[in-house]
Amino acid sequence: MAWDGRHMFTAARLTSLVYARDAGTAPSHWKARQLVKRSSAVRDVFVLTLTGFDTFVERNSPLNGLFATAYEIRDMLLNPACEASMKRVDAMSAQDVGLQSLLKEITASIAYLASLHRTGKRVSLKFYEHEPVWKVVVLGDHVWVQHCHHGFEVKRQPEYVFALQNNAPRQGFFVPFYMYFLNHWNETHHPEYDFDTHELIYRDKAGNETRRAPLHGLDRSAYSPPPQRRAADHPRNTVSL
Repeated sequence: MAWDGRHMFTAARLTSLVYARDAGTAPSHWKARQLVKRSSAVRDVFVLTLTGFDTFVERNSPLNGLFATAYEIRDMLLNPACEASMKRVDAMSAQDVGLQSLLKEITASIAYLASLHRTGKRVSLKFYEHEPVWKVVVLGDHVWVQHCHHGFEVKRQPEYVFALQNNAPRQGFFVPFYMYFLNHWNETHHPEYDFDTHELIYRDKAGNETRRAPLHGLDRSAYSPPPQRRAADHPRNTVSL
């Protein structure tokens, strides 16, 4: 029994695993809070997920309170109009997860990110169009990971947190998952979302804009700010000076 304990400790240290939770069990709130507390002063946040709802919007998410304090947020979501999105919806039809649910969740995530963008934060949003494999959230020297199992909701999958080992950065899974995000982010064929025009911006390998296209299927009014009133619409001041 003691040997098994030492073996498990060694395995966790080699993989840099600091937290794990099975989807069927209640989260360890103390452990999760400690990890979130360590990340409360994180300047940059990197997220690659499907709809982003469970990360940005869901109240039970231990992470959603961190984004308002971060300076820069980079996020990648699944394009709801792509073929991979349709395949995933079809695979999850038995769980009553349809296209409208997908669109509603993505719309809510864009609304949240747009609200942060309007406060002056550096918020970048890109859309990918391939079958998702991992959900990755990089917060400082910790990365939160869940597998995007085909036919199942991500929130039903086990959750793992790996830490960066500063004295041995090549050891463990923090760097591989961190590079997984960066490699996808730097691929130029992923369009970037323009929060001002609500368009997708496509660029060539040199970073030059080649075309723009609308993001189909979403209700823009749900995440657009109210129109500014023109001066002529305001009541005229009748007080003589």
